[in-house]
Amino acid sequence: MGAREKRMRRGPPDFGMEMSERVVGAKQRFEAAVRATGPDHANVLIDVCCLERGQSEIERASGWPQRPGKVVLQLALRQLARHYGLIRDNAQPSDKPSHIRHWATADDRPKA
Repeated sequence: MGAREKRMRRGPPDFGMEMSERVVGAKQRFEAAVRATGPDHANVLIDVCCLERGQSEIERASGWPQRPGKVVLQLALRQLARHYGLIRDNAQPSDKPSHIRHWATADDRPKA
């Protein structure tokens, strides 16, 4: 292995492949979430969640009057929650309980 190859190598031999697989997987999950929310709602979600734009900024850019951005965002978030199984669709009842994933441990409780 030459000096140049040693400098460029940053991790185990399969690190690059593993990383690109993670990137592809993340892109696929993102695209699935966007498809699940629909084209009308996806733009608002991307503006708020990815681009960190505020409600009034989105309303101005879209040419909407004040406050409909809040309603559209609520609808978009509800679609996203359905996609991730956090809420159930009333039209399609399910016997499976929804599983909410969180970072806290089982014994984690708020301190008074």
